[in-house]
Amino acid sequence: MYRPKHFEQNDPAALAALMRAHPLAAVVSVSPDGPTANHTPLEFSAAAGKPGLLRGHLARANPLWQQAAGQSVLAIFGGENAYVSPSFYPSKARLAADRLGVLQGLAQGDAAAQATAALMQRDE
Repeated sequence: MYRPKHFEQNDPAALAALMRAHPLAAVVSVSPDGPTANHTPLEFSAAAGKPGLLRGHLARANPLWQQAAGQSVLAIFGGENAYVSPSFYPSKARLAADRLGVLQGLAQGDAAAQATAALMQRDE
């Protein structure tokens, strides 16, 4: 999405709040067949002095976890969006956040179970 400088949001707390409030992200990757987007809920976890960590769950049948393992992916979180009449202000109000990172899979085991449990706890 085009973002003029005066509309950019660079506050980590505000971006984290948006990702937590709207956890369904489009995870975009590029495979030999071209770009693909998978919509999956992600959990954002802040880390001191770092950009944070996104955790999610992909079904074994979803080829993303194999095709994009170790590759750069883009997670796009859509937030609120609304039409604003040009008679008031010539624009639309939209919120979105994106994060670029490397996809890493977790084998079945304690780490995978903990990640899945965290998602379940948030959503149930």
